[in-house]
Amino acid sequence: ADEDGRSPSIWDVFAHSGQYGGAAGDVACDQYHKYKEDVKLMVDIGLEAYRFSISWSRLLPSGRGPVNPKGLQYYNNLIDELITHGIQPHATLHHFDLPQALEDEYGGWLSP
Repeated sequence: ADEDGRSPSIWDVFAHSGQYGGAAGDVACDQYHKYKEDVKLMVDIGLEAYRFSISWSRLLPSGRGPVNPKGLQYYNNLIDELITHGIQPHATLHHFDLPQALEDEYGGWLSP
């Protein structure tokens, strides 16, 4: 979800480059808004653990500086919801996502 202070990531820019005939995946499964429904589904099928990725564009929109409080609150809410329902949260700290601001300034991970 492109809201609550989240900035574009490298994947947002790539997806909007026209590589996929206009399909950008901006909403996808919409976990940002539906995490409580998703956790209920996890409970219904008996999951004991759930892995999710941190979107650094949501936590640190400019790639550095102050943490976005709404982004932090989202992850706190998701983790609390998982724990409340007996599901172990497993956060992936980097899953091919980077704030576009860092790509623009440093060339991403290829920075000399």
